[in-house]
Amino acid sequence: LLPITVLLRNNIFCGRGPECPIYIGECVTPIIDHNLFYFPDSPWVLQHGENNQYTSQDISSLGTGNKYGDPLFVNPAVLGQVGDYHLQNGSPAIDSGTSEGAPNKDLDKKSRPQGKGYDIGCYEK
Repeated sequence: LLPITVLLRNNIFCGRGPECPIYIGECVTPIIDHNLFYFPDSPWVLQHGENNQYTSQDISSLGTGNKYGDPLFVNPAVLGQVGDYHLQNGSPAIDSGTSEGAPNKDLDKKSRPQGKGYDIGCYEK
């Protein structure tokens, strides 16, 4: 297997099904920082290879700025529907991202940052 490095930064990962963690293969070297994770129906959030499992309690040990919590999306989609993934007030993603590698505008073409810092995710509150 060819080893690769994967950068995960300023993302929101949200899984609503039972036992639906993120799986990263053993040959992958992940760089994971400034992400928000929310997997309320799964005992673990991320598995790297066969032996490294991370729960909501230790997800911050993956790297700087990683958090666990409900992103408070305006209206997450139910299967077959269109959702609204803007952030509500009080979201732990607000002002928790990093400017490193982040675009200067969000998907709505709104300038970043809007508050004290960059928001995690594709929309700036």
